[in-house]
Amino acid sequence: MSKPMRFACTVALALALACAPHSAAFAASESGWWVVLASIATPDNNFTPQVEAEVKRVDAAAKRCGIKAFWDFSSKFRGFARDYTVVVTGPYAAKSAAEAALTKAKPCAAGAYIKQGTYAGE
Repeated sequence: MSKPMRFACTVALALALACAPHSAAFAASESGWWVVLASIATPDNNFTPQVEAEVKRVDAAAKRCGIKAFWDFSSKFRGFARDYTVVVTGPYAAKSAAEAALTKAKPCAAGAYIKQGTYAGE
């Protein structure tokens, strides 16, 4: 898939999920500690209907816990493994703040964890 088409798909899904990863709330480059609510295998950034369904499920669960999350491909995060779609919240400047957010997230995303990295966006 060409880059412009991937961007169009990313924007369309983000709007559908009402958690736009490229909104003003998220700067073009952000560093810190992230709470990873889910990481879903997406080799070659192949965003399938199954991946979309899982992203929607995780996003709905996060909202139930009062967490504003967004998703993007892990390849857009320096320090994250490639070939995943990640649903995250953050970044947090201090690891202790990320740990507090993780505690809040655990009831809604049992497999959540924290990871340090930089989000580069598009």
